[in-house]
Amino acid sequence: MAKHTPKTITVILLLMIAALSVLAVTLPQAEYPAVGEQTDSDLPTAEPPTDVQNPDGAGDGSGDVDTDVDTDITPEPFTPIPPEPSAVYAYTQTLWAEGGVRLNAAINTANGQYVIITHAGKEGALNVLGEKTVSVLLLETDGTVSALRHLKGGDSYLNARITSEGLTVVTAGNGKSYVHILSAELNDEHATEMPICAAAQVYSLNEGFLLFLTNADQTSAYKFNDGVITASGSILGGTIADVYDFIEYYLLAVKGIQGYSIVKLSPTLTPVTTINIPEKELLSITPIPSEGGQKYLVVERGASGVEVIKTDFNTDFARVGVGLAESAEAYMNGENILLLLHADSTRLYMVDYDLNFSSSTALKGAVERIFDCVSFDGGYKLLYTDGEKLNLLRIDRDGKTISGNFGAFDGEAALTDANGRETVFYTAGDSLKIIGVQ
Repeated sequence: MAKHTPKTITVILLLMIAALSVLAVTLPQAEYPAVGEQTDSDLPTAEPPTDVQNPDGAGDGSGDVDTDVDTDITPEPFTPIPPEPSAVYAYTQTLWAEGGVRLNAAINTANGQYVIITHAGKEGALNVLGEKTVSVLLLETDGTVSALRHLKGGDSYLNARITSEGLTVVTAGNGKSYVHILSAELNDEHATEMPICAAAQVYSLNEGFLLFLTNADQTSAYKFNDGVITASGSILGGTIADVYDFIEYYLLAVKGIQGYSIVKLSPTLTPVTTINIPEKELLSITPIPSEGGQKYLVVERGASGVEVIKTDFNTDFARVGVGLAESAEAYMNGENILLLLHADSTRLYMVDYDLNFSSSTALKGAVERIFDCVSFDGGYKLLYTDGEKLNLLRIDRDGKTISGNFGAFDGEAALTDANGRETVFYTAGDSLKIIGVQ
């Protein structure tokens, strides 16, 4: 039997490692086609989405994402951040990051509140070593930040929503879009690489969710179930205002430049019918129970002003004019409609689902921007700025209002309400401020 010296064995091992390294780096990397170019045979469903926490392919399988991407960019294990005591509020929380924080979204759930931010600090509680990053915080009901997850792939936030799959976040970066599905405690992440887009929207279904990626004059639609794309299609460009899952079909309200459209999609995401409503701005839409077929309450704005309509989009069963406005917003809570009409001042109108006006109130001061509106007990809570301060306005079902403010702020703001527990989020300086109002 031949004998090998230790030196000979070392040389053989080095040659074997070098050969394996060449194989590892020369494997071909597939790319998704551009939006509008994919066919049924080359859609992202050709490979299952990659589990970014398992890039070598074990478990859920590997797909067409760059498997060399390091998804763990947390510099050290995260230590929960307790809230600060307050003599005025239930709690306050201040999270500082070098270079500032952008607040993207705050989402309320039974497990707490998810706060999605973008930042790039080398110092502070949200340290990401100077790399621009989209991160998700888990905020407990007592104000403790109990978990932090840095998303790797896209460094720009596009959209997020709670779906039956988990917290679903869409980001963009490096010429691609990424769909991240996160577990409740943020300790597991499943990501899918998608074509680049200018805007994205996620809508939850009874099973899975729909993803819309918009570019110029076309919007591509994808249906996800168990983390896998099961159907795809496309519609003409526009902003998806809302989506309703009627099991046998999906109904889309699509805002366009010169009007809006109502599009019915089959379960395979093929357009079945399209109804175009020209020269009208869609403010809000909701299905309502009705005998004799599905009906909708629609709030739209046109040359004659703001109108509330009960319709099935073939026949208008009732139509009520509210008045002229330079701009307007509408919110619905299952019981009534809140209308805000802006001109020289802002007026609030409450309209029930029988199109009866229940109240009309003039707001004191300007409403420069509305950040959030949540419903409570037949009423609404409105977070807005008058250009100087951040204000919280509570409007009960009778139209009575109570207001308060949180002083100066800059950037973005958000409001959540969990069984009466209000939480206000806003940015000030280089910090994210969180206030447990009550």
